[in-house]
Amino acid sequence: MVYSECSSGRCRSGKYCKNMTIQKKAYPKTTVVVDTLFGFGLRLDEDVSMERKIIEYVGERISKDEYEKRLAKGLKTKSPLYLAQLTNDAPLFVDVRYMGNESRFINHSCAPNCIFETWYDKKPRLMVVAKSALKKGTILSIFYIDPSWGIVCQCGTCDGSSIAPDSD
Repeated sequence: MVYSECSSGRCRSGKYCKNMTIQKKAYPKTTVVVDTLFGFGLRLDEDVSMERKIIEYVGERISKDEYEKRLAKGLKTKSPLYLAQLTNDAPLFVDVRYMGNESRFINHSCAPNCIFETWYDKKPRLMVVAKSALKKGTILSIFYIDPSWGIVCQCGTCDGSSIAPDSD
């Protein structure tokens, strides 16, 4: 599903509109922290409600063809992958390996506390959104390892959906 923000100057609620989080950059505070399992993680510094937009997943926007090339190269060389795709209604591919913001430190989990959503401001944006109410101090996680990648999940909460396929 694709979501849209109100446009400033056009919304009847004006400055009281609660659907301009992206434009106002009204995100909760977060901090990059050392994570014993993954190296780094992104921690919430305040409580957030369910469905709250936490941070924009910022990086290099790439085409589907480029996404597939980088994915194949990363899997072949066993390099870390920092790719995200959201292809529900509007294809959006983002690579945060070389550029981005602190959202690149959000780690994978098979039982994530956040999801990706596509939101439109003036352009499509990949947002990280809380799946439920989250407490201050929570380390953010999202499901982004595709089983077809052949990567063994190391999230610690694995439900078996991201285990490397058998190589018969």
